[in-house]
Amino acid sequence: MAINMNKILDFYETEHIYLSKACDDDCEAMFNNIWSDEEISKYMNFKPISNFEDAKEVLRQSIEYQKNNMGFFVYLKENREAIGFAGIKRLSDDIYAESGLCIARKYQGKGYGKELLLLLQRIVFKELQGTNFVYACMRGNEKSKNLCLSLGYRYDRSETVVRKWDNYVYISDRYILSSEH
Repeated sequence: MAINMNKILDFYETEHIYLSKACDDDCEAMFNNIWSDEEISKYMNFKPISNFEDAKEVLRQSIEYQKNNMGFFVYLKENREAIGFAGIKRLSDDIYAESGLCIARKYQGKGYGKELLLLLQRIVFKELQGTNFVYACMRGNEKSKNLCLSLGYRYDRSETVVRKWDNYVYISDRYILSSEH
């Protein structure tokens, strides 16, 4: 069963951030805040990039992906700067998973990650009528692990994963939150 795209909006907001589809104006902020940051990419599935031409291609790919998927950029409401990305994917009729969640390092520790994850939960449980939301993070990414545990997620299982761009083998820990939580 496909995600009912009629239920999916192009804009969601919280007190400090909002989610929206990417646009051409986001390239510089995403390049500076996320895509060129090697420290962030070590816990993610994207290859860090070092030049603006590559950033334009990554932005083009992001825009294309977001046309048919629940993928968003994360923006600060105060200045409309792109500071991250997030997404949701359907695993089965009523089970969803985050398909990537990232906040730029210089904006971490300010509560935006928690706001973001709470917003994704609201979309899954209220709008999509999901019963479970799955959160996965690379073993060793303590900030990510602590974020989901602080919101009541419980450990489900681990699996070995090979990252495509560099063949790095890592353990992905999976956590679940149910709608009854």
